[in-house]
Amino acid sequence: MEADTTGILTASRLLSHLGGGYGDAAARVEDLTGDTTRMFESTAVGGAWADVVHIIRDYLADSRDSCHDTGNTLAHYVTSVHLADDAGADVLRHAGRQTDEEAPVPGTDAVADEDAPAAGTGETSEPDDPTARED
Repeated sequence: MEADTTGILTASRLLSHLGGGYGDAAARVEDLTGDTTRMFESTAVGGAWADVVHIIRDYLADSRDSCHDTGNTLAHYVTSVHLADDAGADVLRHAGRQTDEEAPVPGTDAVADEDAPAAGTGETSEPDDPTARED
């Protein structure tokens, strides 16, 4: 059984409310190897970060995963948050705020290019060629 990604994204909403301080807390998390059980037992986890880790653990336990995340979803999530300045953390925080919507996530291919023409307008993004002739 895969991890409850909805629960993980819900926990990410809490992370986004922790502000700049969560980076320091995440920096105390050691041994991010994908072994989520060992991470939960780590004494390096403390403060607000520990609350988030326990929330995620509870979601996994509620889904009868017993902290067994076969897709390493949680490990990737923790790693992205650990790298607080990385775009991956921003994408996950945004995704957590968008769990009830189908909005595109910044940093993904689903976000439209602002300079691109609107779909169905017949316009192209190529500049007009002044040497082209109309016959």
